[in-house]
Amino acid sequence: MGTLPEKFLKYVFYDRLGFLRNMLKGKVDARDVYLTFTRANPVFITDGPAGLNGSVKMIGFVPRREYLHEMLERAREVMEKKAEKGLEYVLKELTEYFYDVNKLDLTVFGALEMAKKHTWENVKANRKVTLLFYTPPITSFEVRCDVEIIEEGEIMEYLNIMHDLYHGAPNAPRAKYPAYILRIKEIYDKSASRDGFDKLIYKKA
Repeated sequence: MGTLPEKFLKYVFYDRLGFLRNMLKGKVDARDVYLTFTRANPVFITDGPAGLNGSVKMIGFVPRREYLHEMLERAREVMEKKAEKGLEYVLKELTEYFYDVNKLDLTVFGALEMAKKHTWENVKANRKVTLLFYTPPITSFEVRCDVEIIEEGEIMEYLNIMHDLYHGAPNAPRAKYPAYILRIKEIYDKSASRDGFDKLIYKKA
């Protein structure tokens, strides 16, 4: 069980890429937006000094080590041109360059910590996180991860720029949030379906 299952990759990556492509074509409505965001915003479940806690955070796969510098340089360039060229330009860059499966590590998520409250306190003490995904009406996955805190360097900058490309206002100050690197250990299909109900579908070798 050393490879992430296709059903999970479709859910968390390929369907999200398809949504961005449809946005580029002008083929999405409000319902598409709401449902797609559930695939990128799991609940982070942690335990530690702050108590048992759940917090919604956005995640995405990180670049493989050998491509990180190249992709960061490209991200900086796209960010500089975002205000001038607009959303269509950003979407084209995301779909044609940044969502290249050959350049991404599809076993490691990245996320940002914006609040530095319960999740932050727990992760500093207990480097374990469970991610809970749920997309109505029945699809759900539990993803157990080891987590590392990154407070400087290229991967932190890259994840902050990715955040700003999606959410930041043009010409706003660059985000500088600390990052979480989440290495996937196990995945359970918790969907209300024949193949779900806590079925283990991935375990890191």
